[in-house]
Amino acid sequence: AEYMGYRRAIHDTYSVIPSDALDLLDHMLTLDPKKRYSCSDALNHRWLYNVQPDKMQPPKLPTYQDCHEMWCKKRRKRMREQQSTRAVSVETLVYENRIEEAYQHINDFFLQLNEALSLPDRNHAERAVQAILQNIDIPFVTNFLEQRKSMDENNLLANQTEALTREVSLRLTAFYDQ
Repeated sequence: AEYMGYRRAIHDTYSVIPSDALDLLDHMLTLDPKKRYSCSDALNHRWLYNVQPDKMQPPKLPTYQDCHEMWCKKRRKRMREQQSTRAVSVETLVYENRIEEAYQHINDFFLQLNEALSLPDRNHAERAVQAILQNIDIPFVTNFLEQRKSMDENNLLANQTEALTREVSLRLTAFYDQ
């Protein structure tokens, strides 16, 4: 089917989905709002017609999930806030026992590195990475994270920092191995 010159590729792309489910999905994603299924149309579709929600167990949803988009938005907000105040180093935050802020600062650093590593132009990416690495004391950060690991194992922010550390480390290694 086509809509305003655009070919529908749902059936080709998702051919592994059962045909009734695919038909429902296709109707729910119809571009023309007049032809698109309403909620009641969807609930009365043959794929969902015999479903009894009161007899279904709710699905187990993940309690922790990487949400890069959310982290980027939060980091940008913090960056705007930090521009109005003086820049504080991780070392200063740790010495002043502002541990949560230190984790935030380290996370911001790793997210900046991730963004720089994603730049399509290799030379531009390399310059960006070098500029970012000049603004942080890697041995200090590594030592801080190792020391805090056992103390903060139930801290969500610490766990995010650890996950980002692994990701950025792998990406940096791959970047420089190319």
